[in-house]
Amino acid sequence: MSLGFHYLETLNQSLSLQWLDKKEAPFILGKLTAVKSFTGLISLALIYFMMKFYSVEYKYVYLFFGGITSITSIIAWILFTHFKEDVVQDKNITKLKTSDLSMIDTAIVLDFEPEEIILSEDGSK
Repeated sequence: MSLGFHYLETLNQSLSLQWLDKKEAPFILGKLTAVKSFTGLISLALIYFMMKFYSVEYKYVYLFFGGITSITSIIAWILFTHFKEDVVQDKNITKLKTSDLSMIDTAIVLDFEPEEIILSEDGSK
């Protein structure tokens, strides 16, 4: 599970950073994380109510949410515009010194110089 989660999160961050400017990336990634968290809570509530109050079997809950995910992804693929890449992905490994890592609170290292890390909209740390 941990390997799958870390692979998914790394892929998600990498793909998101290809489309975002370095200055706006922290704010947009924060908003995306908030939306993912809210969606997870709604999904958990739906699963709970379906299984607790309506006694829906696990396989039908699994099919229901799998179907919703498939339909949503097809609709998104059709309706959303496909963009050309504006930001070229950095294919080099960035090695940070231990002192640089102390400035970063999370385990995800974005391709920012330590001086460029912005923690709030007004630029204060």
